Amino acid sequence: MGWYYRRSARIGPLRLNFSKRGVGYSVGAGGYRVGRSSSGRTYRSFNVAGTGLRYVRYNSAGHPTSHPRHALPPSHQNAPNTKAGCGCGCVTLFLIILALLMAISAVGK
Repeated sequence: MGWYYRRSARIGPLRLNFSKRGVGYSVGAGGYRVGRSSSGRTYRSFNVAGTGLRYVRYNSAGHPTSHPRHALPPSHQNAPNTKAGCGCGCVTLFLIILALLMAISAVGK
């Protein structure tokens, strides 16, 4: 058995998980959370409070926008990614800013 490290910080509904593999995040409340692990896999989890029971379901593709190469027509397999959007980095940044704003407004009350 090897050594591992895990630490988490909560900012409102946002939880940041720090491990030796990287940083992951999740958002949720009431026992239901949606997140992304430090390895990049997206997941949904549900736990029953006070019982220690937790159900986790990882997306099979590992990334919600990834597509297997064999699903594309042969003419598009080597084409550059032209998909519009800002990607997962912007979503993460948005969630962090939203959680910080919520935490600041809660402190002011």
